[in-house]
Amino acid sequence: MLHSEPASAGFLTNTKTAYGNLETRFEGDFWSYNNSDTRLRLRHAYGELNNVLAGQTWSNYNSFVGFTPTLDFYGPAGSMGYGTRVPQLRYTVGNLSIAGEDPRSQLASNLDEARPSDDDRISSLPALSVRYEENSEPFSYSIAGIARQLKYDTGPSDDTAMGYAGFLAGAYKVGLLTLRGIVHATEGANSYLYDSGSSFNGADAFVTDSGELETLSGVGGGSVGASYQITPKYAPDSVKPAPTLPLSPPASIF
Repeated sequence: MLHSEPASAGFLTNTKTAYGNLETRFEGDFWSYNNSDTRLRLRHAYGELNNVLAGQTWSNYNSFVGFTPTLDFYGPAGSMGYGTRVPQLRYTVGNLSIAGEDPRSQLASNLDEARPSDDDRISSLPALSVRYEENSEPFSYSIAGIARQLKYDTGPSDDTAMGYAGFLAGAYKVGLLTLRGIVHATEGANSYLYDSGSSFNGADAFVTDSGELETLSGVGGGSVGASYQITPKYAPDSVKPAPTLPLSPPASIF
């Protein structure tokens, strides 16, 4: 069945000002998260002036260098960083970019309703990300890191912890063949390990019996893939995703 949900539409502007060129981008689609409630979804809405970007666009903790194209609308698990768009303030100089972003976090589910869970999570500080990316042939690479606060507050109890994540992505082109790969390491920041949970992100932490936040790790998650350019338009791809979360919350929290 054909439908318009994945299709996007928008516009770009470029305006000369006394301070330089002001570029803006607005874009949306009707992707409805696989349910019947079709609605307009805002993808990009930002302005950029003199290397400063403000608004919503791809997370600075993201890269398509190690991403292998597929027919799957979601793409391979573990094939990029955060993998979606967030409100942010970003500064770019050369290949280096630094950003303060709307933070993403998730606490592990808890069947004991008396204990804190994701409903008690709060955010009070932006996530801080840094990325360096070099795009050139035959070898391209991207390295990035992000840090953000984890926090919950039920009134009687609260706690705070820090979460960190990093990835290294690369692509190497040999004639018509392109090899791609990415590897991640996370500590209390599995929200930034693409498609590592039941709804894109895995849990970052859980609350112990004593009310302390215990962070969860994800090491070695990523993907490897290859593309072969048969014609200018067609290139068969093969990819192996591996978004593993070696450390899971103990069974006692469920």
